[in-house]
Amino acid sequence: MALRLLYLIFVRLAGWLVLLGRSQRSKEVEILVLRHQLAVLRRQVARPRPSWVDRAVRGWRRELLDRTLIWNQHHRLHVLREFETFYNEHRPHRALRQAAPLRPLP
Repeated sequence: MALRLLYLIFVRLAGWLVLLGRSQRSKEVEILVLRHQLAVLRRQVARPRPSWVDRAVRGWRRELLDRTLIWNQHHRLHVLREFETFYNEHRPHRALRQAAPLRPLP
């Protein structure tokens, strides 16, 4: 642990000594290049916007299929129909002020 700390201190001091030996112009060019690289990275990291199908499948997996053992195709269809009924008629939704989608708003 102490050896690692000494190594990190040495690396930091060596970096500062390298910076002292460089000209102001080279430091400015490096800052300019780093800012450009950062701008490129920020443009590339866009948050993915999943479609409604992706959100539905993710919801089925998270709320239903991770807790249920499916035996056969008939059982799978029965479980998915029950979940669809629950999702559309009974479950409260935040966007609808905690009302179910197929019921009138409070």
